[in-house]
Amino acid sequence: RSRGEEGKPGEYVLSVVYKGRPTHHLMTKNSDGKYTVNKKTYGDHSTVQELLSTLAEDGTPGWPVKLDKPVKKKGKKASMKKASVRKASVANAESKKEQDENEDAFYIFKPITREEVEEKLKAAGLDDGRFLV
Repeated sequence: RSRGEEGKPGEYVLSVVYKGRPTHHLMTKNSDGKYTVNKKTYGDHSTVQELLSTLAEDGTPGWPVKLDKPVKKKGKKASMKKASVRKASVANAESKKEQDENEDAFYIFKPITREEVEEKLKAAGLDDGRFLV
């Protein structure tokens, strides 16, 4: 989920089931414009989707569980492929592209409470690797 009013633009919370329990991790961009999880880098990723694709691989060094069970928004088709983007002005192209991808991603929810996130994870099943943003 996006941190909404609590956080800054571009901050997201990755909620993951690990050892049968929901865990929550802050995803932000570092000073180089690359996404991190809890201030740790897992590659050179400028979008949330790229970072999550890496964390969906087996054996990502330093990450304890493969993200392989996304919680889907209602009406969204499951696909880890990047969403198509609309044209934007040159000055806003990167942020617009990322915003469009985030709106279209089936596992990225609009700002919701921690309790709502945990309800969604529990409803989908507390299997390790289940996640939503």
